[in-house]
Formats: sequence, C-alpha cells, structure tokens
Amino acid sequence: MKQFLLRSLASTFVAALAGCMAVTTISSSQPGVAISIQDETYKTTPITDTFAQTTLDNYEFMATKPGREPFYGILPLRFNTGLLIFDIFVFAPLTFFNLRQVYPYYQFDIEKRTLLFKDKEADDWREFRPTQAEAARAREYFRGR
Repeated sequence: MKQFLLRSLASTFVAALAGCMAVTTISSSQPGVAISIQDETYKTTPITDTFAQTTLDNYEFMATKPGREPFYGILPLRFNTGLLIFDIFVFAPLTFFNLRQVYPYYQFDIEKRTLLFKDKEADDWREFRPTQAEAARAREYFRGR
C-alpha cells in the first residue's frame, strides 16, 4: 500500500511539472526578422520552443529587421481552464503559477505590426495588435537589457 501511494504521489508530481511548460512554434511573414521574447533571441524562423506557464507574468517581445522600426509588444496568452479545475481540486496554490500559457502558433508580421496566433495548425489566424502601453512596456524591458 505504501509503495502504491508513493508511486501515485510521484506520478502526480511529474504530471504537474510536465504541465508547467507549453510548446509553441514561432514564425515570421517576412524573411530576415529576428524575434526576441524575454531573454531568448531567434534569428531564423520558424522555430519551436517551450515557455513556462504563468498566471501573473507576461512575455514581452521585440521583432527587428534591418531598415525597419522594431516591433514591440506582449504575447497574447490563452487562459487554461482545465488547469484551473485541476489546481482547485489537487493543489490550489498552483493557480498562482499556471493559468495562462502561450498559444501553439505565432506568426509575426513586422510590416503590418501585427502578431497572428492560433490554437491548431488548421485553425484560422487571429490577429493581435499590441496597445501603445504594451509596446512601451516591452520597449522599456528590452532597453534595460
């Protein structure tokens, strides 16, 4: 019985840790665009990477291309209802860490200054334009680096 409880606890812990990361594919509509998200810079796209789930934080981005003004903003994140339910029933303090996550697909368009995102590869793109406040926040974030 004790061994069963230990295995159950270990598998729950592993499942909770695995749920703390989300995979996304980042691309650009134009060639030669470098994309920085937080402390990572992607000089070629498309790229697939993992990002930690969050509740309170944001992911600031900067997209640059020679001869163009940098495009700043904050990634739109999706709310994870399933994890909220899991957190409530299993370990409520997790709600401070994992309610929002990156979308699986992002595409930067530096010329139109928009960010497209979607849940599934077959879905239509949804368009996001950062507000002036979001762009200013991201600009300050990257200026401080």
